[in-house]
Amino acid sequence: MTGTCAVLEKIREIVVDAAGPIADFVIKKQIRDLGYTADNFPQEKLHILIDRVVDNAIYDKEKKELVRSKLRRLLHHRSNSL
Repeated sequence: MTGTCAVLEKIREIVVDAAGPIADFVIKKQIRDLGYTADNFPQEKLHILIDRVVDNAIYDKEKKELVRSKLRRLLHHRSNSL
């Protein structure tokens, strides 16, 4: 599994935990709408994907901000460990 694929899987886990199984569909759709697949998704676009997924998968404002914050920390931690 490539680094970006591993991050996508972690994003999926976090969003599915917050939004339920619809998150899988939303993530796949947003990746496709951005013109990529999970296998070729560029790491530098993960922040865009996170915003789009959270906006489309989670409707509760507080939960949305909590998940967005958790995902941003994930990316920040990942970029600091590279």
